[in-house]
Amino acid sequence: MKRCMPVLLSACLLYACDENTFESLRSSESIPTTAMDLRVAAEVHTHLGQQGEADVTHTTLSAELFGEDDGGNYSIELHEADQLNAQVDGVVTPLAASAYPSEQDKWQVYYYADFGNTDPRTEFWVSLNRETEARVNSVPVTLLEDAGFSVAPADAEVPLTQLLTLQWSETDGYEYNLEFVFACESIDGKSYVSRIIFPNSRVASIASPFTFNPVNFFTAPDPEKVTGCELHSSLYGAEEQTAPADTTFNSVMVRSFRQHHTEKTITLVEAKTE
Repeated sequence: MKRCMPVLLSACLLYACDENTFESLRSSESIPTTAMDLRVAAEVHTHLGQQGEADVTHTTLSAELFGEDDGGNYSIELHEADQLNAQVDGVVTPLAASAYPSEQDKWQVYYYADFGNTDPRTEFWVSLNRETEARVNSVPVTLLEDAGFSVAPADAEVPLTQLLTLQWSETDGYEYNLEFVFACESIDGKSYVSRIIFPNSRVASIASPFTFNPVNFFTAPDPEKVTGCELHSSLYGAEEQTAPADTTFNSVMVRSFRQHHTEKTITLVEAKTE
C-alpha cells in the first residue's frame, strides 16, 4: 500500500503528493549513489507581527533520498557510514533524521536543519558524504527574494465580513499561492478548522493586490459555542531551481520556497435572542 508523507505545505501546494509515495524503507548501505534520487528544499518561514513587521523568521533546509525498482518507490535511510550535511557561510551543519510516522513505526525518513540565515539569494550547499565513495556529491539551493507581504487593514481584530487586501512584490519566474485557514476553538475543547487555497479549480491565477472576504468562503460557528476564532493568511512563493548535472545521483530536484504568515482575531456576530 502506498503511503504519502506530509511534506512542507508549500511543496504540497505546488507539487503532486504522488511524488512522495513509497512502498518501503531501505538502508543506504547497499545502495550506490547512482541509484539514489535526491530532493532538496529550502523554505524561509516569516511570521508577521500585528504591524506587519517580521517578528520570527528562520530557514528550514530538508533533503530526501529515495529510489525505484520493480517493487516500486522506496525511501532511503542513511547508514551510519553516510551523512547529509548543509553548508552556508562556510559553516557545515549535519542534517538530522526525522522518521515518519514515528521512530518506532517508520516507513519514510527525511533529513533537515533550521538556520537563522534568511537573506535573499543566500546559497546553501547540501552534500552527501559516504565512506565507501571518495567523491562528495554537493547540490546548491538559493533562498528566494522577499515578497514584502502585507494584509490590510492592519487591525489585529476584524469581523468575519471584513474585506481584506493582500499585497506582495512579485518576482519573475516564481509561482505564488495563498492559503487562508479559519480556525475556532469550541467551548468543549474541540477545534473547527476550514481552509482554502488559491489558485484553485475556480480561480486559475492570482496576482497582487488580491482581495479576500472571509465570509464568502467560511461559515461562522455559533458564537455562543466557541471561545475564539482566528484567520491565518499565508503567501507561498516557490521556484524550481536548476540542479547540477555533474553529480552521480540518479536524479536531483531542487526547490526553494519563501512563506509569509500572519493571523488576525475574528469577531463573530452574536446570536440573536427572542
